[in-house]
Amino acid sequence: MGELKGYGLTDYLGGSTYKDFLEPGENALFVSDRAEYVAYVYSSTNMIGNANINKEGQLIVTNLRAFILGEKVESLFKKYQWPVHNYVYDYEYIKKLIKYDADYKKRVAAAGAGMAKAMAEEMKHRDNLDGMNVLIKVRNEKSLLGDESLVMKFEGVPIGKSMAAGVMKALTLGMSKGRVQIETHIKIKKPLAPVSDEAGKYAKDPKYPNTGQASAYMSEKVEDVLKNMDDIRSMAEKAGEE
Repeated sequence: MGELKGYGLTDYLGGSTYKDFLEPGENALFVSDRAEYVAYVYSSTNMIGNANINKEGQLIVTNLRAFILGEKVESLFKKYQWPVHNYVYDYEYIKKLIKYDADYKKRVAAAGAGMAKAMAEEMKHRDNLDGMNVLIKVRNEKSLLGDESLVMKFEGVPIGKSMAAGVMKALTLGMSKGRVQIETHIKIKKPLAPVSDEAGKYAKDPKYPNTGQASAYMSEKVEDVLKNMDDIRSMAEKAGEE
């Protein structure tokens, strides 16, 4: 695995384990080898829709983000590992992503008639969208059968103006006014186990033995990133206009 020079980010091409996708300076704290996830979109009164039902992968909680290592399909015959459902919560890391995503859009736009080919090539190296999912809340849930889940609520922060960014911004505005919420429910089918000394500093929760430590850690990170949300939105907007 290589590094994307000038960005301080990892080139994802060729990764096969979660360690291959860790960024420079990123450390895993908790890992669940089996996590089932489904994304829900709600209005104020009804569920609008869902996606990724019964998809399964590893859930990794790091000092920069939480992500699921799932399968990305390149063709009908070829599947490979890829980080999906990235939820970021580190301010310095988010600034790197904003710069990279803005430059990525410029490179694709500069390709002119070869834009589709340029975009396909770029997508082999990073999970480039038109922005990022900033984690703004995490909570634990437990079913009647005792299954534990983490519920991740995020704000989509778009980079620049595009169809995808417009949709993300519309959903974000709706969510901030209480009309739309975007959440990912992640059922932990194997415990989120500590894999670092730092993770062991967080007290275990008897009520949520499989998710409590990781949830406590992410809640702290969310508090930190929420202090910088206005700056994050402003940087993302300006980066798209340059």
